[in-house]
Amino acid sequence: AHFPMVYSEDLAQQILDAVGGGPCVLKLCDRARSCGVVIASPHRLDDILRSLLASCSSQDTDHHGVVNEDVSAATSRWAEVSRCASALTGFAEAALHWQANEHGHFLAEALCDSKWVQGPGGKSYNGTLRVGFVAAKPGVQGCDGHGAPCPPVMHLLGAYWKLPDFAADDAAANDAERMISHTHGGVGTAPCSSDDEAAVWAVLRE
Repeated sequence: AHFPMVYSEDLAQQILDAVGGGPCVLKLCDRARSCGVVIASPHRLDDILRSLLASCSSQDTDHHGVVNEDVSAATSRWAEVSRCASALTGFAEAALHWQANEHGHFLAEALCDSKWVQGPGGKSYNGTLRVGFVAAKPGVQGCDGHGAPCPPVMHLLGAYWKLPDFAADDAAANDAERMISHTHGGVGTAPCSSDDEAAVWAVLRE
């Protein structure tokens, strides 16, 4: 579900209603590779939203919810945030990405486990499957017989597991440390089996 980047007293309850009432994951629409991803328990969700959205509510947006800012300024701000965030970890890093967000909405989804995969030392990790693909423009027009453009041709490049900082059963770590696979940090990567690659590719192609 998506929600506006504006705090309200009933926002947490709206999110909980949308995700089934349990722990949830908050994500930005214009970030990738775990930048800005936050895991929130139901009892902490309102406080987390207050903190993340404190600097977003005053941003000037158009009727589509997009921040009114020229490309040069947005690029400079994004670059500065990326530089600063690279030296941070955890919630502090995520919050910085929320402050530099260019979109008027964020995403919320129910927290769920990924497939546990074997990582360093034989430990099991709750990894994130990252898939590389290319959407190529087809050279033929009129696929439906009426001159409508053909859909893009999808080409799979490959997939791998990005591992979080701590093993899935590490009781000393919190949920974020066991589940979020950061752009920087973490314990590395793990190969993706051909069966898992085929399964996720079948879903993405749909």
